[in-house]
Amino acid sequence: MANSTSEKLAMVMTATANLDRAFGEKYILIGGASLICQGSQRVTMDLDVLVPAECIDRVAFTLTQSQDVTRRAGVVYSRAGEAEFPVDILPQIIGDKSFEDLEPFTITILGGIKTLDLPISLGIKIRCWFMRNDEVEPGLRKQISDLEDIDFICNQMQKTNRVVNNALASHPSRLL
Repeated sequence: MANSTSEKLAMVMTATANLDRAFGEKYILIGGASLICQGSQRVTMDLDVLVPAECIDRVAFTLTQSQDVTRRAGVVYSRAGEAEFPVDILPQIIGDKSFEDLEPFTITILGGIKTLDLPISLGIKIRCWFMRNDEVEPGLRKQISDLEDIDFICNQMQKTNRVVNNALASHPSRLL
């Protein structure tokens, strides 16, 4: 198992690439793994993917046709060497946003992986942070990782002179 942060980050990227090769359906990579693939140094332990609701039933089967993806006790894992990362297959995020709602706001990274554009990722991370239960330890830990992600996204946007567009700033509930 990897010891250093850079080894762990490389394993997340390998597991993400393996998952991408195994996918036979449309999907959007979201969450920590998406940000790692864009340069974040925060280690995550899972891979989150948003898929069209009608694909949910067949996604796990499709993924496990690859030697780099397995399923045990109902959980799908993407492998990176000896390490395995659970894959959260989601039909919606932050309550009600579907693949179809968010697909227009995707970008392509690492030669073909679809993920959310940074301003949209920022809005989603802020909502996730706000919605976490800060009265329990897991909620507090997730709030801390959300803040790390928010900081990374803001820094990336600043480096590339990106801003939150007027539509998102004026009517965030329409998009998020």
